[in-house]
Amino acid sequence: MKSEKVKTAVSKYLTSQGIGVLDMFYKMPCDSCKTIDTWDKFLLVPDFIIILNNVKYLAFVVIDNKFDKVQEYIKNHEGILNFKIYSVEDQTLFELDNLYDIKSKKLLTNKLLYEPDESVGTSQRTFKSQEGKWEENRRFGLLGEKETIGLLKALKAKIIDLNFNAPCDDCSNIQNWRKYNKLPDGIAEMDGEIFFFDAKAKSNRYFRVNERDYIEYQKRSKFLPVKIYFVIFILN
Repeated sequence: MKSEKVKTAVSKYLTSQGIGVLDMFYKMPCDSCKTIDTWDKFLLVPDFIIILNNVKYLAFVVIDNKFDKVQEYIKNHEGILNFKIYSVEDQTLFELDNLYDIKSKKLLTNKLLYEPDESVGTSQRTFKSQEGKWEENRRFGLLGEKETIGLLKALKAKIIDLNFNAPCDDCSNIQNWRKYNKLPDGIAEMDGEIFFFDAKAKSNRYFRVNERDYIEYQKRSKFLPVKIYFVIFILN
């Protein structure tokens, strides 16, 4: 997948310059995917959170000079974090000094390094008895996300939705699910505080977070604090 390879190269370059980088772009967990109708169905999500000189930014990587949707997104989400736009042409990386002026590109490097193609690798496939459970759990989780976002908006929070709406959400047989970039559900700004939020939909009062999620929250808390919202549904 071209965009994943390009964004990975940009992430590694920025990290090499002493910039704190949290990858938020989609990472394909299979060598091929037959469930995808079109990649255009993906929700637009910032590619990184970066920390530069103790200031946090949401950053996009633009490939093939497709700036319009990114610039529109930034206009619609001003007031949460500052933004940066990086642009890639072949092995050359630019940064826009002015987010709305393509001519303001300044050169960062013309030696962007791309990793060679490699197999995603294989993990244990879904057991027959578990087929369909992923999709069912994901639909239940989406209800929790919807309720949480509704609550935050009612409390006058500004929201950035980080869900990819990825084809993986409808697949119970992911080749290597550990490669999939697991993010909290979104970023919120409320009462002057900026934080990740993640919803946990439950059918009972069982307030528990699985180990993988806990580890991922710890990684992301270096960039923004993480708040977990437990949503309890009464199922008939």
